[in-house]
Amino acid sequence: MKAAKYYSESAEGFGPWNLLLSSRAIQHLKGYHRDQKVWNIIKKKMQELSQGFFSDSNQKLLIGNDNDVPIYEAKLSRDLRIIYQIDIAPEDGTRNDIQVIRLWGIHTHAQMDRRLWKSICQHHTRIGREYRRRCLFRATPKHPGSNVIYPYSWSSAVQKIPVEPAAATPMSTNEQLEVKYVLHTMHYAFRLNFMLPDIIADQDAAYPFELTGAEQEIRDHQSSCFVLGRSGTGKTTTMVFKMMNYEMLRMQQATQKVAVLPGRPLRQLFVTQSRILVGRVQEYFMKMMMSHTAGHKTPQELERLAQRNQLVKQGEEMPDLDDEDEERADLPKKFSELEDHHFPLFLTVDQLYKLLEADCDLSFKRLSHSPTAGTVSQKASIVTFDVFKYGYWPHFPQPLTKGLDPGLVYNELLGAIKGSEETLDGGNGNDFLQKETYLNLSERRQSTFSRQRERIYELFDHYRQLKSDRGDYDAADRTHAILRALVSNMPPKWKVDYLYVDEAQDNLIIDAQLLKLLCGNPHGLFWAGGMLMGSSFRFDDLKSFIYRIEVRLPGFMEKSSPMRTPVHPASFQLDINYRSHAGVVNCAHSIVELITRFWPHSIDTLARERGLVDGPLPVFFSGWDPEATSYEQFLFHESLHIELGAQQCILVRDDRARENLRRQIGEVGLIMTLYEAKGLEFNDVLLYNFFTDSMAALPEWRVVLNVVEDGRRGHISAPRFDDSRHALLCSELKSLYVGITRARSQVWILDTTGKGEPMRIFWESQELIQLCRPGDPQPKLAVKSTPEQWAQQGHALFKTSHFKQAMFCFERASLSFERSVAYAYLLRQAAQRAILQHGHKESTIGTCIQAAESFVVCAGISTSIVKKRKYLTLAAEWYSSGSQFSQAAQAYINAGRFTKAAQHFKRAGLYDEAADVVLHHHDEVDRKVAEQCLSIAKLHLHREGQLLKAARLFDDIEDHLLYLEDFGFDNARLTLLQQRGRWADAAELLYEQRQHLEAIPLWLRDNDLGSKRRACQCLLDSLWKTLPLGADTNIGDSLRDTLLELLHTLDEYLDETQREESTAFILILKKNTGQLLDLARASYRTPKSNHMVALLCFDHILCQPPRMHNDNAKCVSRYLEDYDMYGQLMRAVIIDWKQAHAARLLGLAEVVGESTVGIQEFHVLSTSVLHEYLRDGTSSDDNGIIISADRLPGAIRFVLGQRMMHRLSHEHDVCLHTRAFRPCINMAVTGACHRPTCPHDHLLREAHDLESFNLRMRLHMQQILIVHRMGIDHDDRDTERGLHRMRRIWLERLHDVAFPTFYAFGHVSALLANSIPEYQKVKQILSGWIRHRFYSLRPYHRDEDKFLMEVTHTAALAFAFDRDNATHYIRRADCIVLHRPPILVYENRGYMVHDLINFFEAEPESETLPESSIIRGASFIKRVLDRRIPVDINALLNVVESVLARAIIASRRSLHDLTLPRSWILSWLSTWDGRCAINYDTRVLQILFEPLEQLLGALWSRQGAEHIEYDRRPISSAPIIAINVLIYRICRCVTLLGYNSRSSQYGPKETIVRMVSSLNKAGIFYPPLVAPYVKAEQWKDLARALRSSSPSPLDELIVMRKNGMMPTTYHPPRGIKMLRYDIESDIPTNAAYKNTSKFNPEAAPFVPSLAQPASVHIPEEDLPAEEPSDAGSEVDESLNETVHVEVVPNDPSVHRTVAEVDAAKVFQKWYRRRLAFKSKLTTVISQFRSQMFIKSLTQSDKLDVSLQYRLMFLGPLPHILTALHGCGTAVQKTKSASLKRLLSDKSFNLERENELVTICNRLRNKKNSLWKDVEPTSGLHRHGSSSDLKERVEEINKLFQDASRVTPDLEELARELEVGYKGIVRVAAPPRPRPTARNVQRPSLNTEDLDL
Repeated sequence: MKAAKYYSESAEGFGPWNLLLSSRAIQHLKGYHRDQKVWNIIKKKMQELSQGFFSDSNQKLLIGNDNDVPIYEAKLSRDLRIIYQIDIAPEDGTRNDIQVIRLWGIHTHAQMDRRLWKSICQHHTRIGREYRRRCLFRATPKHPGSNVIYPYSWSSAVQKIPVEPAAATPMSTNEQLEVKYVLHTMHYAFRLNFMLPDIIADQDAAYPFELTGAEQEIRDHQSSCFVLGRSGTGKTTTMVFKMMNYEMLRMQQATQKVAVLPGRPLRQLFVTQSRILVGRVQEYFMKMMMSHTAGHKTPQELERLAQRNQLVKQGEEMPDLDDEDEERADLPKKFSELEDHHFPLFLTVDQLYKLLEADCDLSFKRLSHSPTAGTVSQKASIVTFDVFKYGYWPHFPQPLTKGLDPGLVYNELLGAIKGSEETLDGGNGNDFLQKETYLNLSERRQSTFSRQRERIYELFDHYRQLKSDRGDYDAADRTHAILRALVSNMPPKWKVDYLYVDEAQDNLIIDAQLLKLLCGNPHGLFWAGGMLMGSSFRFDDLKSFIYRIEVRLPGFMEKSSPMRTPVHPASFQLDINYRSHAGVVNCAHSIVELITRFWPHSIDTLARERGLVDGPLPVFFSGWDPEATSYEQFLFHESLHIELGAQQCILVRDDRARENLRRQIGEVGLIMTLYEAKGLEFNDVLLYNFFTDSMAALPEWRVVLNVVEDGRRGHISAPRFDDSRHALLCSELKSLYVGITRARSQVWILDTTGKGEPMRIFWESQELIQLCRPGDPQPKLAVKSTPEQWAQQGHALFKTSHFKQAMFCFERASLSFERSVAYAYLLRQAAQRAILQHGHKESTIGTCIQAAESFVVCAGISTSIVKKRKYLTLAAEWYSSGSQFSQAAQAYINAGRFTKAAQHFKRAGLYDEAADVVLHHHDEVDRKVAEQCLSIAKLHLHREGQLLKAARLFDDIEDHLLYLEDFGFDNARLTLLQQRGRWADAAELLYEQRQHLEAIPLWLRDNDLGSKRRACQCLLDSLWKTLPLGADTNIGDSLRDTLLELLHTLDEYLDETQREESTAFILILKKNTGQLLDLARASYRTPKSNHMVALLCFDHILCQPPRMHNDNAKCVSRYLEDYDMYGQLMRAVIIDWKQAHAARLLGLAEVVGESTVGIQEFHVLSTSVLHEYLRDGTSSDDNGIIISADRLPGAIRFVLGQRMMHRLSHEHDVCLHTRAFRPCINMAVTGACHRPTCPHDHLLREAHDLESFNLRMRLHMQQILIVHRMGIDHDDRDTERGLHRMRRIWLERLHDVAFPTFYAFGHVSALLANSIPEYQKVKQILSGWIRHRFYSLRPYHRDEDKFLMEVTHTAALAFAFDRDNATHYIRRADCIVLHRPPILVYENRGYMVHDLINFFEAEPESETLPESSIIRGASFIKRVLDRRIPVDINALLNVVESVLARAIIASRRSLHDLTLPRSWILSWLSTWDGRCAINYDTRVLQILFEPLEQLLGALWSRQGAEHIEYDRRPISSAPIIAINVLIYRICRCVTLLGYNSRSSQYGPKETIVRMVSSLNKAGIFYPPLVAPYVKAEQWKDLARALRSSSPSPLDELIVMRKNGMMPTTYHPPRGIKMLRYDIESDIPTNAAYKNTSKFNPEAAPFVPSLAQPASVHIPEEDLPAEEPSDAGSEVDESLNETVHVEVVPNDPSVHRTVAEVDAAKVFQKWYRRRLAFKSKLTTVISQFRSQMFIKSLTQSDKLDVSLQYRLMFLGPLPHILTALHGCGTAVQKTKSASLKRLLSDKSFNLERENELVTICNRLRNKKNSLWKDVEPTSGLHRHGSSSDLKERVEEINKLFQDASRVTPDLEELARELEVGYKGIVRVAAPPRPRPTARNVQRPSLNTEDLDL
């Protein structure tokens, strides 16, 4: 591609000769343009020269001859001349040279210095013979005889570098510098073509100048390239010209229709690190474009443009400093949004990366010079070197930093450890080198710290940790992050066509990969750079890296691939330095040679750099004694008042060295450190004490002498070079190179010690320096500068942020305003560094305020409005940094930045002032900021109670009220409503605030009747909330009086139900328990009444147990009825607590609002009985807590259960000591009781009738019912144990009353079931209790000695009250099946418990004697007595009586003439079987008589009866009357056995007489109860004693006589009642106890379970009348013989079958799964999710949608709903907490809290909207659109992300959302159904792949 022709047409009137103008010539022309007459002459002369008209006056020889390159003059006027030269230059678009005219300037005779022009002539002559020949050659005129000559061209080019020796006559230093300056300005030779219009327009434009051949080659190169060259060699110039070349080609293509470039606009991007360089390049490029466009303007347009530019120049003041690298206003936010019109684009690397970050959704905060940016933003900030030096370096351990340069360490950390090529591998998952990798790096590659890498990596660890703690990032972090985001996802449309990277060595090497990624044209990369001392990589490394990137691209290694081949960029070097002369360049190059010699891999190897012209050698001062010679004399010679000039600088090592020097010489000029001077240039540089202050020691410096010949070293030896030991010297030489190359003209090196001698010797050996010793002529260092020069230098230093030096320059220029500005920026810089080092502390505030005040001063001085506002803005920013927010706000107002002003008034807490700014400058304040300020002002004013002042911020009252409601300002809302007379609304507000009593007067002030009724309801609600169940009634006299007064006032407005409630509360408040009890009973019994009123009354009444110890049974029963009603009501509340009245009773109020969408929640009042239990682990306040409905059932069950248990415990204790439950045996037997504190009921025997027995039974059953109803199972073990103990006690008490010790007390058979209203309920309860008791019996328990007693009691109750079920569960109880205490086991694995159970079961009799249940019962009794097993004597005697009763009944073929107690008949008649009659009496006697005889003796003597208990105490402690009753019972039993014996033998009766009379001892008094038995001598005495037993209506003796059969005696004996019957089935009915008038006349007789009528066996035919007389003859006489009785064990237990075990395992597994599921529902989230699943499942049946949608509806959607609701709840909690903080504590950040509340309100509204869309009953689901559902879920996901920024602890909800999100948004296709084994079909023909 040929180079574009910048000037394809000559200017009007000009010829073929190109006129090249130096910058000096251009200034001359601009100066003369103002004189139109002179300008016309000059223009005409230039036209003549361009046309080749070389007349004598136009081409007069000024200097030179035929052997030189002459310089000519062209006459303009008598004194004015054009100085020019015929030169050669590259021809456009070719490699040829062509003759041109080079204009040096326009001078008068006085200005023409012939010595200067002679020197220039000599310089050009040294270029070479060919060059001279071409300059002297003149083409033949086209017209003979004319002076018009055309330029000649040659097909080859000549390089214009002096190669011949210099002239013998040396030039002075000043002459050399002047020649250098002139030739330097001529290098930038500009063509006159388009420059002429800019001169006319007085426009500061730029012009393309003539390039050298090397530069043209680079410009015209058609592919990617690397351009290497040191500073000043023209690298950037070639870049700009290449860019200009493409732009010109594009413009030419558009106008000439030439297809050279792509049809679309080109995208060219220039990138470098320095924002100053970017600005300069962009400015230069744009000026060149302006110069191009100016060539097409008319003269009139050019004149107007000149006038405008002149005005602009006059208005210029202090240049703007780019305070911070802000976003370019002309660019979009993202790189992807760049359009073609944005190009060509000039960006810093930071600006470019910021655009890319926006595309990658990354966010890095830039280091800002504005302090407020760092205080507001929460993003991380970048660690620049300043941040590293001032903010990190001081915090590192001093032993690690000692002796190290922070700049070198910073480069090593970022360049080697974090930014090297190896960090891109990602093998270790980190973006930095591991320690081992770093330590193993080649020393040649990273030589700076080759010996200190352990130390450097330790510093890196500290740096990385500190950076992580601060949340900062560095350049390497940023590049890695962007690369990760873009490397695999870089859209082609983002890429540019041409990318120009200048100063590439300033970047990290990893930046190269990212930058290359941005260029879509493999031939469009331009990398320019040089040898930067201190860079982290060499340019050779960059070349290799780019090459490796190329070959790694896909397809490059495949020969057959159609993809492009790797592009290897060409390399170019520019080696001519146009800034410095050869003297400086050669000296600097010698340092490069040293580095290359000793450390060849530490820098790039470049061609030798050459200076364009010769110049003075650097001066090395040697042998000077600073103590003997003053610095003033040394620097300034004779004058002590001369100072250094503006372009002179003293360079020192560091700040310390500068301060030391300044103390010695004062402020004589610019003194800068080497670090500060990087990137700057000066004419003259004094390098002061560089070697003295060097970290390298003298032996290390001596290593350079290795390159000096031995004869020139003197006496100094050269040590052997060691790469690692001398690594420090490498960095020192690089610093020396930096110091020397800062000079354009002169370098002076002054060192006060001998450490610089090795370098002096080295330089001197190569004749690169001029040595200056004491006595030698001293160069004059100080040069006076003009104020303009000082001002120019000040502006240059100001732009590079060297404010202190700029301030010095402005002082010398007498520019007070500029000095003030520089001082202000200097203070700002100091404040920035102080903040970096110390943070925003008290010590830095003063510096910030000082900087702010300085900017205020600048604003006051400035005459420019724009500048004034700029400085006021800066002042405001630093006032803000100094926490002077009000002053900052005022400064912003003065600067016209009202948005910032409002923000800072807000930060100062002056919210009212912020609102004023918004109201008065509404159009000039950012809308978002205005909203924030108004919002915070509203909040502040309302919080301060300034309601009227806040009202101006609202549009209307409704808006005002809505705001007050949202932010919880209820008092202000109440005031506002009252001010507007809206009493009902105000009352409702108070009601919502639970201020019920305060709301009632407001309702009463309203005239509406509905308000009065609302007041009534409010009062009752208040009473229910004040005095719910369990509330303390001690509410204070004042409140009590108020409530009573209000109840009286509103009585006329109450309805019937409300009046009942009102009455209850009045009685409660007055503590009238009597009437309260009546109200409770009446309310309970009234069907339409509110039973919760009854419960409330009962709860207040029963808070203290009744005093009923001495009350009669009827009174006690009435009390127990109250407890029963209380228990019923409490259980009803537990079951149906959601019922409105029940919830109100419990102090619960359902929460209705946004936060309860989809879930039921309740407000638990602080007065509620549940509050104490629920508030643990839950936030609460004075009003109560909010609880999910799922938590309440368990809480209510527990709390009310505990409450009932507490009441039950007290009632239980009272009942245990209440006399009515247990009659006194002394009183019943003897008619008197002499115990003063007898706890039993004193009833005479005559009073023990059927009514008293059944009443006593009812008391026990009532108590059992109360224990059941009020005793609720709990997880609390102590409560459970107490409840089980109560159940056991009352089971024992029931056993005692059902099977009493004394027959006069009654028997269970005397129970009249229908006379006890609670009987059927209690019977069911007893069934459960007994079953549980059997299942819980453990013989190996700590009370195992009482095991048999427990079994006996429980079995008796089971078969008495639950016979139908008893057999089933008793056979399966562990105490029957598994556990068998050894003491209860006998031979053949017999088990006494089995015998007892077999006996009670009363199985049909077998014909085999050993299997008889009667024998088993008798054997059980015998073994208990023989083995002395602990037993209750009452229970044992019950078994004895049962065995004997069954024995007597079973021995009869007919029941005729059988005499038994009534209880025996009713209990055991079912065991009679008339088909057989066996003489059991003999066998029973054989088993029982001996142990019973021993028992009688033990009872009487109380010896040997330790194992016997009475009333759960040892028998030895039993009262004597009880012993007599027990003896009486035994005697009565055995006497009944003999009395009913049918045997003709007298043996049994004789045995009985002997056994009973064995107690008869002489001289002993026997009580009347037992005396007739003990003293009997014959059977008739015993029979008489039996008949003469005291008659009792509860258990009288009955003789049964069948009608039609002959009785033994006609009349029954005295004391025996006769019962006649026709058939045996009539006996139970006839023998049953008859009801009296005191009982229910319809009450049926109770038939004990032991003898159900249905079980009575009726013989098939009646026995003959004579059977009784014949019966005895049929008895086998052999039965009288003594026969050994053996009982064969019979195991009645039912063992578990395999099927039962398997079934149990199934139930167990299900139960465990249920428990696990319940355990997962312990959290609110899991409970809500469960509800949503149920709701979705219920709703799914109503949907007609696809299978996929149904699956999403039933599966993921509940998770989404759970997450959405939880998110809303969390947001609401956050808002509530924020409002609480706002209203309670004014120290909180008002702005933050206001913003938080605002965000929460927005999130809440969004959540409610989304809930309506996605909840299960939403219309969205009826359509079944998956896309709509996914869209809503995406919105929910976004809402959740927003909420997570303000609401913590959303991790569990996030997991919930993720489950739903995956199932709906990222749902996978459902799997294909697989055929089951049941319906496997044959495979069908596959037609899916056919093209049909």
